[in-house]
Amino acid sequence: MSSDDGKEDESLEIDFDKVCSSLRELGWLPSSPMVHKALRMAMYDVNEQTIRKLICSQYERYGLWEAVLEWKKNVLEKWLFQTVLGGVNLSKDNDGWQQKIDLLAATCFVQVRMEELFTIITEYPDSKPAVDELREALAYSTTPVYIMRLAASLKENLQR
Repeated sequence: MSSDDGKEDESLEIDFDKVCSSLRELGWLPSSPMVHKALRMAMYDVNEQTIRKLICSQYERYGLWEAVLEWKKNVLEKWLFQTVLGGVNLSKDNDGWQQKIDLLAATCFVQVRMEELFTIITEYPDSKPAVDELREALAYSTTPVYIMRLAASLKENLQR
C-alpha cells in the first residue's frame, strides 16, 4: 500500500467520524429507522465475511465460536458503540444494539455452518468440534426460525 492509499484511508475514517458526530447532533443516531437499517445491513455484511473467513471449512478444532465472540466484542461492538453511537453506555442501550449484535454473531455463525452441514456430517466424528460449537451458537440465538432452517438445510443436503 502506498502512502497515498494510507492517507486516503485515514481521511475516510476521519470523515466517517464527522458524519457520525453530525448525525448524533441532528438526533438521527441512534434513533433513525433508516440509519438503523443501514447499520444492520453493514454490520451483517462485515460480520458474515469475517465469520466466514474465521470458520469456513474448519471442522476439527474447538475455539472458533469463541473466536467469533471475541471478534464481535473487540471489533464490532467497539466500532458500533464508540464510533457510531458516540460511546453509549451499554447498560443504558435503549435501542437494543447489544442484543442485535449478539444475535447477529450467532446468526452468521449458524448460517455458515448450515451451508457446510453435509460435510460436517460426513466427516463426523472428526467434525465433532463443529457440531458442538454449532449447538452452542444455536442455543445462543434460540430462534426457532434458524432451527427450522437448519433442519431444511440438512434435508436438502441429504437429498443430493
